[in-house]
Amino acid sequence: MLARVLLLTIVATLVGCANPPLEGKVTRFHSLDVTTRTFSIVPNPDQRESLEFRSYANLVRNQLLARGWRETDFSSADVAVFFQYQISQGRAVNFSYPILGAVPSGISYTTGTFNTFGNTSTLNATTTRQSTLGVVGTGVGSRTEFDRAVRLTMFSAVAYRATSKMERVYEGEIRSAGSTGDLPTVMPALIQGLFQDFPGASGSTRTVAIPIQ
Repeated sequence: MLARVLLLTIVATLVGCANPPLEGKVTRFHSLDVTTRTFSIVPNPDQRESLEFRSYANLVRNQLLARGWRETDFSSADVAVFFQYQISQGRAVNFSYPILGAVPSGISYTTGTFNTFGNTSTLNATTTRQSTLGVVGTGVGSRTEFDRAVRLTMFSAVAYRATSKMERVYEGEIRSAGSTGDLPTVMPALIQGLFQDFPGASGSTRTVAIPIQ
């Protein structure tokens, strides 16, 4: 019975860790107002021909459209949207974990028989201590973690058309660390987390947890 409980515990732990959510910290600063509703996504020169950038830009676009914003040409947009993304090469992280096994429960029971010979009686008994599942030690392991980040910046297209100055109206960033080093896999969750409660309170930092599909 104990072995079965131990097996179920291990299986449940492994299943629970199979697809952990992406956890990240989102920081925002902005001066957006309720009248800002049109946008144009503008790539950096090195992003202009990138199919990867176009894929991620579509994620940003969908988030803005879902919030009632409308995409238009830069010549008539309220804001120009730029974004950058990066992922590290990976770093080793040490961790400890409990080792489960049988430990005494503090409960015991005794079984036996009495043997009587004349006026003398003897007891043949066996005392058994019950066991339960508990921590019997600690193991040490190592895993590789990757640092991921997405930074989104909005400039006032209206101010640029009038003065040719790049006036920032929104800065948002999400930073995350995890075992997945494949950026296309985690990018949808990063973008979703960045836009959670958009635009949010200026100068705020919040922690988000987004499932990785």
